Amino acid sequence: MKRGLTMIELLVALGIFSGVMLGVVSWIQTTTRTSSLVEPLRWQVAAEAVLQLIHDDLIIGDFPTDRQRHRLNTPPQVRVSDNVLEIRTRSQAQGQSASPATHRYLIDRLAGTLMRSAQYPRGRRENRLLLDNVSQWSCTINDEAQTLRVSITSENNQIITRSYRLP
Repeated sequence: MKRGLTMIELLVALGIFSGVMLGVVSWIQTTTRTSSLVEPLRWQVAAEAVLQLIHDDLIIGDFPTDRQRHRLNTPPQVRVSDNVLEIRTRSQAQGQSASPATHRYLIDRLAGTLMRSAQYPRGRRENRLLLDNVSQWSCTINDEAQTLRVSITSENNQIITRSYRLP
């Protein structure tokens, strides 16, 4: 008796292999399409979280009135210089009273990331990556309307803009 595969066995094995490969290719295509749809949504949600963080810093800020600012000769609590947003605010550590802090939001153009640099009392500093795939970041203050406008643009040209009323 000869040992080996018959033509029918070979065709059946080839058919099974083709069916499995068709399923794998179909699964890969579906996964690729889904991830290409989810990625812009993920970026948008992350950008909204950054804008909410800026909003929270503006709310926590210990802003003096114009009269107090003039009398005390204090620097502005919100400043924009070369698209670097600086907010002087309060930081509250657990179990401690609020202390002053300065948060700076800036873009690292080489890495395409939006960063937050925080400076706390006693010289403590903290840098944090907030958002990646950022191609453009702009901040402007309208002194007449007392508003801050922040705009973030992704590498796929998604733009998210928010305006804040300054105290």
